[in-house]
Amino acid sequence: MSQYDHQQQATEEQLRPYYDKVYFQADVIARYFMIGFFVAGLVLSFFYDTYLIGFIMGGLSLTTFFMIQAFMPDSQLMRYITSLLFWNFGVQYLLQMRGMHEMYFVFFIALTVLLFYEDWLLLLPATIYALLTLVVLYYYKDQDFVKTYLPAIQSTTLASFVIHLIIILFYAGLCLRWSIMQHDQTHESAIRAIVMERQLTMMNTNIKFADSISQGNLNVEYPSAQTDLLGQSLLNMRSSLAEAAMREEREKFSTSGLARIGEILRQHANSLELLCERVNEELVKYMKANQGAIFKVEDKGTATEHLRLMAARAWDRKKFLQKTLELGEGLIGQAAIEKQTIFMTQVPSNYVSISSGLGEANPGCILIVPLKSEEEVVGVIELAAFKPFKDYEIAFLEKVGESIASTMITTQNNQRNKVLLEESHVLTEQMRAQEEEIRQN
Repeated sequence: MSQYDHQQQATEEQLRPYYDKVYFQADVIARYFMIGFFVAGLVLSFFYDTYLIGFIMGGLSLTTFFMIQAFMPDSQLMRYITSLLFWNFGVQYLLQMRGMHEMYFVFFIALTVLLFYEDWLLLLPATIYALLTLVVLYYYKDQDFVKTYLPAIQSTTLASFVIHLIIILFYAGLCLRWSIMQHDQTHESAIRAIVMERQLTMMNTNIKFADSISQGNLNVEYPSAQTDLLGQSLLNMRSSLAEAAMREEREKFSTSGLARIGEILRQHANSLELLCERVNEELVKYMKANQGAIFKVEDKGTATEHLRLMAARAWDRKKFLQKTLELGEGLIGQAAIEKQTIFMTQVPSNYVSISSGLGEANPGCILIVPLKSEEEVVGVIELAAFKPFKDYEIAFLEKVGESIASTMITTQNNQRNKVLLEESHVLTEQMRAQEEEIRQN
């Protein structure tokens, strides 16, 4: 079923209570008139001495009506039978009044009552029944039965028959048109009421949604499956605020992380081992990783150039490991040579496992970032976690890696200068001692 069909079905379901209200009110009116027709038949019995017809025929019509209403309430079949029974009383009055044409006013009353249903199809049974009655009586007007029980029919001429036929058809057509107009008006009124109710509902929905947004809840779902223009605007506003909040959160994550790492780099700029240990510890916590390690390039530019493990931490505990890797060996060595970040979400089962008191499990991702400053790689940092890192977290680690690399270069240079100064001081003391010895000699 298409979306249009679903909308039409939903509209019909919404309109159904309004139609049911019209039918209910019309059923009540029809019930009163049915009883009134039966009482009118009893009254005619006193004037025309037709008690059997009044009690038997009227009683059968009334009993049929209430039985159908009891077994098939609120059904179209019950209303079609009601339409037939209305003119059945007309036939009863025709028999009671000896064929007097005035009783055709009952047909007008019956159709007028049926107009309350606002359904032109319900006018057809009574109209067809009345036309058949008129045709049959005119056709058999010379029969003995008609002469005996319906003497007034004897005076019916062809012109009178045609006039009666035209009047019935004209009034039936008029009532049919009126019924259609009333049904259309009810339909339009129901549509307006539904639209107004929907607008009020959407207004309350939008107010509730706007209140949630104003309280800072940008993850709240729109309370309705359908939206209006205001609701769509609120959704767009929520999306814009959510994007702005996400950008702010990412910027805050990067700024705060750089500040924390920068403070560690300033505090431990004199000790490369302690610097790597503290930076690794902070990054494992800040990135919510389960394992982390920092490798440093040693003997750079020589045949024995390699990567040495400077710090390792898992589950917030320091790991005392001794490990060296050749450049190009494994993913860490590959990242050092290619100077590119490696991010894996499909980790081989034999690559690494994360152990805890509950057992061991493979990480969900591996992030390896070369520590480089102006394309000079001085080390590699590796993080492992169950939850994949986001793009802004990877970008942060690459950016902070440049600061770490720059500080490591400065620290190495300072340590190298310190060693050279100490060696120079030793040589100076030796030369001084030799000069003193020469002087004494």
